[in-house]
Amino acid sequence: MHDTYQELEKTRSYEVIVEQFVKLIASGQLKPGEQLPPERTLATKFSISRTILREAFRVLESMGLIESRIGSGRYIRTTDPGALKTLDLREGQEHLALYLSFLEARKYIEMGTVELAALRATPEDLERIRQTVDVELTETNFIKVDTAYHLALSMGAHNSVLEQIMGSQLFTIYFTGIWGSHTPSQRWNEIRSEHRAIFAAIKANDPEEAKKMMLTHLHNVRDNILHLVR
Repeated sequence: MHDTYQELEKTRSYEVIVEQFVKLIASGQLKPGEQLPPERTLATKFSISRTILREAFRVLESMGLIESRIGSGRYIRTTDPGALKTLDLREGQEHLALYLSFLEARKYIEMGTVELAALRATPEDLERIRQTVDVELTETNFIKVDTAYHLALSMGAHNSVLEQIMGSQLFTIYFTGIWGSHTPSQRWNEIRSEHRAIFAAIKANDPEEAKKMMLTHLHNVRDNILHLVR
């Protein structure tokens, strides 16, 4: 094991572990294809719980820096150390980790939402969704229209809890407030096309296709966010 792994204060959490791994990869001390030590070994070395270590691994995997191989362990992925050296390791890291957790939750919430909408949406619901997808996205209206679209989906699901979740302040902050304003203009047409594909599946009463299109949309959202911080 690398001697450069440093024991962490017990009050620190996964963000510090993420930072240390990024530094080790950027410096070349951890090389592409190299296998990481077992969880138990690393948790002991860092003096942290395996739960916190796994959270750090989840973020590192989301950032594309490590990969898990079933039955084999975790490995450093091929990456450009030079690009990592320019990364601000602390600025935005906590927000990124929280957003990735939030996005993971969105996957389950919104795939369920569009499944129900495909089964339950009324003509009035379909018209409400259609009005949001017909709007051309711009810098000034993107956040408002995007939020309205996902809220309209939840209304089409006819589940009051889902509607309250989608309309909550938490969703507004992490769905649009932190990263929504950073969406590049070249993504606007793509997002609009993705929204239309989901809407088409709902209109066709095809829950499986609606879930598939929503998953594609959320994967693209995630990729865009990770591209911003690389």
